[in-house]
Amino acid sequence: MPQPSERSRGAERSRHDPPSWNDSRGLFERYARTRDQKLREQIIYLHSGLVERVARNFAQSGEPIDDLVQEGYLGLIKAVDSFDIERDVKFVTYATHTVAGQIRHYLRDRRGLIREPGWLHEVSQRIKKAQNKLSHELDRAPTAAELASETNLTEEAVAEVLRTRQVFNVDSLDAPESSSLDTPVALDRRKIRSARQVTGQLPVEDKIVLHEAIQKLKSLERKVIHLLFYKDLSQTEIAQSLGISCNYVSHLVRSSLKRLRQTLATDELRESHLRLRCALEDQQRFYEALQRATPFDEVTRLLNGRAFRERLEEEALRAARYGHELAVLFLDVDGLAAFNREYGFAHGDELLAQVAGLVRGSVRKVDIVGRYGGGTFGIILPHTGGRARTIVAPRLLRQIAEAEYVIGGQRGIQITASAGVAVYPEDGITHEDLMETALTAMREAKQQGPGTVYGLDVPAAGKAQA
Repeated sequence: MPQPSERSRGAERSRHDPPSWNDSRGLFERYARTRDQKLREQIIYLHSGLVERVARNFAQSGEPIDDLVQEGYLGLIKAVDSFDIERDVKFVTYATHTVAGQIRHYLRDRRGLIREPGWLHEVSQRIKKAQNKLSHELDRAPTAAELASETNLTEEAVAEVLRTRQVFNVDSLDAPESSSLDTPVALDRRKIRSARQVTGQLPVEDKIVLHEAIQKLKSLERKVIHLLFYKDLSQTEIAQSLGISCNYVSHLVRSSLKRLRQTLATDELRESHLRLRCALEDQQRFYEALQRATPFDEVTRLLNGRAFRERLEEEALRAARYGHELAVLFLDVDGLAAFNREYGFAHGDELLAQVAGLVRGSVRKVDIVGRYGGGTFGIILPHTGGRARTIVAPRLLRQIAEAEYVIGGQRGIQITASAGVAVYPEDGITHEDLMETALTAMREAKQQGPGTVYGLDVPAAGKAQA
């Protein structure tokens, strides 16, 4: 097989490969001075290979390669006419972007305004090919039955696809009204999910959020977004209006939309945190309201602190009315904080429940027992005076210290408690005075040591260590 000569190889290379910038710079300088059309045609011919190479990059678009090359030449002509030799840019670099942009604009304009689904496009193309084939063979337009037989589809499917073609065709606004507009399109109502019309307008709240997000953009970005989405200008028109390149407009659109998405996502996250905080506050208020409505403590099933104070106020008024004695006793479990750290709060609640059962079973039915808070229990002793300090309190502390508690399956756990007592009317005549005196006595008893009633020396049985 004969080999191509060196001259033919050079001719072929010059046909497909653009000349170097050093070789073509002189042509551009002369063309810039003279604007000679022959020089213009020579430059276009020398760079024709660039057009074909760029056009082949769009071969997968589905458009004929000849049409792409034709559009590429238009881009090359624009590049030659608008190229500024004073700029420090090679013509090949500038022309490549111009040719590719021209082809992209062509492909964009060739696309339908309404894009059909992929599966529908495939079926429509099959029917279109069958139509062309049968029209050539039959010398007439084929029927739906003939198309169905050729494409291996049902007649109903063929008819439905043919009807959908009208949906994806967009009429010109300048064209006169056609009779097809008066012909109603058959709708398959089974495929309509909702008869409710949906407007494309944003709610007022979303408009405000979007407006605030746009205000955070840079001035030029805001202008581009306004012209693109509010004035409905194309990127080319925006570039001409602002005096910038189309590529820079595209960059501004991408960066602006990215920042808007980030801003809206951040605002939505902040709003979610706010809603969560409000929900937690509502839950806390609901819990407090539930506590006020429920007089019992959920751990010990005794009266809670609020209900205990209300009952103490009632008993203090009754004692003042009828002149009988009244005692208030507060006892606190020693070392509860250390117990919780060692065993956990769940086991601490289990311990308090067992202590509450012991205390409730060790007093009279007329006595009122409640959990004042934490590990502190309160006992209201009607018709009881100083005996609450000398008899009742030491007995309760001994029973608490001698008992063995089962916590989490572990037996033999022992604790102690300290107590303080106030007696009406010696220590106070109002329920606030009685509570303050008893709580102060309980705190001073804890300072004296575990298992202590303030002002008394409790027998050794009450001194057991936790």
